[in-house]
Amino acid sequence: MKHENSASQSPFSSKKGLISVQTSAVFLRVILIALALVIPPALVSIFLADNINTIEIQSDLLVTKALFSPEGMGYFDTAAQAAPVGVIDSQKLALAAKDPKYLDRSMIYTDSPMGAKITIGESAVYYNKALYDDYSAAAKTHLKGKGGADLVERTLAVIVRDSNRDRAATAKAEVVTPR
Repeated sequence: MKHENSASQSPFSSKKGLISVQTSAVFLRVILIALALVIPPALVSIFLADNINTIEIQSDLLVTKALFSPEGMGYFDTAAQAAPVGVIDSQKLALAAKDPKYLDRSMIYTDSPMGAKITIGESAVYYNKALYDDYSAAAKTHLKGKGGADLVERTLAVIVRDSNRDRAATAKAEVVTPR
């Protein structure tokens, strides 16, 4: 008789220490609801670009405008009524090297506060020299956070035109933007 009695009892018939099927179903539903509430916002935050860094593009625009546009130091051919790309007028370069505010007065760039130092051969030309002087030391430390500055450096091959005589040169630009 003992044998029949022990065989009829299932290990799941005892309620001691076991979770009922209904309780486990409730836990499963709670976990699935939690996952449904957490996963979509997590995926959106991963793939959403909320902070786009445009400093490099803005600095390229500033350097291009300073070097190659006629309102900067770019050479303007009056006969062809065109400004060839990559050609710098040596007279404008000499004026800009003597006067640190030459580019500030001749060209208008209002996208963001930036300062630049452009070195062509022995000549150094500045755009917004006061801002460049204030933030260049902070930018060269590459420290992150508020109160610092970002530095973008570019090296470009240019042609300096002096009364129809061209010479190849290298322009090194350092653009500083405060954060």
